[in-house]
Amino acid sequence: MATDTGIDEVEIAEPGAVTSHNNSTYVWTDEPYNLTVSFTGTEDREYRVCADRYTDGNRTTSIGCVGNVSGPNATVTLAVDQPDTNETERQTVAVVLTDSNGTTVDAENLSTRAVTKDGDLDGDGLPNGKEVELGLDMTDSDMDMDGLSDGAEVENYGTDPTDPDTDGDGLRDGLELQLGTNPTDGATVVKLTAGALVFGVGLIAGWVLYSRRQDGASAAAETDQPDPDDEPLLTDEQRVLQLLRENDGRMKQAAIVEETEWSKAKVSRLLSDMTENGEVEKLSIGRENIIHLEGQGPEAAKPPYGE
Repeated sequence: MATDTGIDEVEIAEPGAVTSHNNSTYVWTDEPYNLTVSFTGTEDREYRVCADRYTDGNRTTSIGCVGNVSGPNATVTLAVDQPDTNETERQTVAVVLTDSNGTTVDAENLSTRAVTKDGDLDGDGLPNGKEVELGLDMTDSDMDMDGLSDGAEVENYGTDPTDPDTDGDGLRDGLELQLGTNPTDGATVVKLTAGALVFGVGLIAGWVLYSRRQDGASAAAETDQPDPDDEPLLTDEQRVLQLLRENDGRMKQAAIVEETEWSKAKVSRLLSDMTENGEVEKLSIGRENIIHLEGQGPEAAKPPYGE
């Protein structure tokens, strides 16, 4: 409250001050800080500045006083020792300005919050001290609002917690992980588009072959001649997709080898191509590969993004 005579500004500064947010100043619990008070007085009087700390409305500590300060404009600084605690504490610093007659001239309250460096104020998995070190906001668990917590971005995926699209491919980092792709690979959109195109071409080719087979069957029926093919022609990729649909959307790779009677090498190459094209997804559990359609994999063991 700045008046003709009174306190102009109360400020908490380094080394212990961390940041200001929502009208509160955050300070480390185990480091001192400097309390600076600026005020306006009159030249013919001396003033006294005192500060106290309150917790839950109760006065807990006398920070100290500085007396015999002359106006009209003056600034005093008090060194404040923080109590060492493992708890997060909300505190109020009360500053009182009195004149040489002991009359209260002005008073100001400043809200503070003492936090530990090892704590996790926003619950994002990063300690408060590390967030400040990295220039992050320890009161915001997802600074870039991309669907991933700051801790997950730093510790698990190597993405930028201040950029919602780390690789610049137009997809939010969180969405890429939901799609099973790598949020640090800028070619994701190209790969997804190519995979969809290949899959679509395969479906069209399969439909053409199936239509020809049906036409041949109709012609054979009309002439009472047996059709030379008893089964519709399927590509290798379609054969794998058919097996997966017949087995609730997922199978072990070894089971696919057994069902198709193809060599292990052929199945491995085919499944690698289908995985890269986005037709199927692969999950490795121990030495076993589980091949599944999108959304049909065991969710509890699903990796952060596709291989």
